[in-house]
Amino acid sequence: MSRDSKYISLQTLAENFINAYNACSVATPRNLKPINQVFELRTRDCEQWTLPESLGIPSMTSSEYREFLEGIVRMGWEGMKMTSEKMMIDVEGMKMVIHAKTKGMTPVGEYLQEYVFMLEVQEEEESGGLKVKKVEEFVDSKFDAEFRGKLGKYMSEKQKS
Repeated sequence: MSRDSKYISLQTLAENFINAYNACSVATPRNLKPINQVFELRTRDCEQWTLPESLGIPSMTSSEYREFLEGIVRMGWEGMKMTSEKMMIDVEGMKMVIHAKTKGMTPVGEYLQEYVFMLEVQEEEESGGLKVKKVEEFVDSKFDAEFRGKLGKYMSEKQKS
């Protein structure tokens, strides 16, 4: 694969990465299939890391991350839209960095998160295509801490009723 075609393949994968999260916005508790698009872009052993480490969120396997996304859908998140602000691609290192923002509604109010995704990519022997092997997701830690507090309170109240 030439350098130019590899760059185009990586750029397409980065765009599909964002689009897959946007597909999750149409998932419902009765129809979780749109979430599959997130995992179709990943290797079977892909690891998901949420950073900074000070948040105390452990890394997740693909199956753990799937459970996490399904939990989000079951909570009733609506109209989530992720947009890519900036993208950088390292063809030789097979790495990408995406600065993105998400906006949507949740049971505890508006969700406005900012991310920097650092993606490690590898070529899959089976398909010959490129897949994401590792995701390091930096989040807006101030917003995340406040939101998790509201969400924890909401979940606690929901369990009581």
